[in-house]
Amino acid sequence: MLKNIRSVVLAALLITFSSSCKKEKPKDVLSEGQMIEVLYDIHLAQNISIPSIKDSDMKQGLFNGVMEKHEVTQDRFEKSLDWYSKDMNKYMKINDSVLSLLKTENARLKKIETDMFDFSNKLTTQKRPERFLLTRSTPSLSFKIDSTAIRRDFPDFQFRLDILGIPSAGGKLQGELMFTYKDTIVIEKMDISGDSHYCVSKPVIADSLLKTISGFVRLPVNRRDDRVLLYNIRYQKDSLSHSNSPYSE
Repeated sequence: MLKNIRSVVLAALLITFSSSCKKEKPKDVLSEGQMIEVLYDIHLAQNISIPSIKDSDMKQGLFNGVMEKHEVTQDRFEKSLDWYSKDMNKYMKINDSVLSLLKTENARLKKIETDMFDFSNKLTTQKRPERFLLTRSTPSLSFKIDSTAIRRDFPDFQFRLDILGIPSAGGKLQGELMFTYKDTIVIEKMDISGDSHYCVSKPVIADSLLKTISGFVRLPVNRRDDRVLLYNIRYQKDSLSHSNSPYSE
């Protein structure tokens, strides 16, 4: 009799466990792709250190910046993290994907570091980084492209980048693109006041009149102690998402 009771209890526990494992994902829980992208950016943010700000304030500020970029609340992120942590297979799949992306990004960064630019960061048509860290010693990223390179390499020019690390209290970057045509100059100012994706397209003017495209993104003089990461830097339109992560749903 006792053995039969134990068998019934064990069967009930197995059914309960199986049901919990197959429980559908709540609507307010982030998808696996979203979790990978958010965790990836959080890891990137953790690699930024700002000496003038307390460590705890810095971490919370960068974390808040990641949440704002992905339009996710901290409560929703924590709820999603808790939900995935209860399914070890899904949790490890997400963790492995994030680690894989970080390894790829680290390899790319090392390649850039071995071929650093001079102090002014003037970029030739052969050297345009996909990732750059603005600091006191390297406060500006700038570029200039002539008409030959525009026609050959950037017929659909569009300056795009993601930004991470702008302090929430008064943080801001200066950015500007200048399109020099045969008989006029068009200047496009960039309003960079938070962690987000930014994009500037070429004016609707005949390309045959376009002589050069130049631009810069820099730390203001009064914010040179900030450390801000520029990444996914592109100069051409494409059909891909601006995020490095290939995961989406």
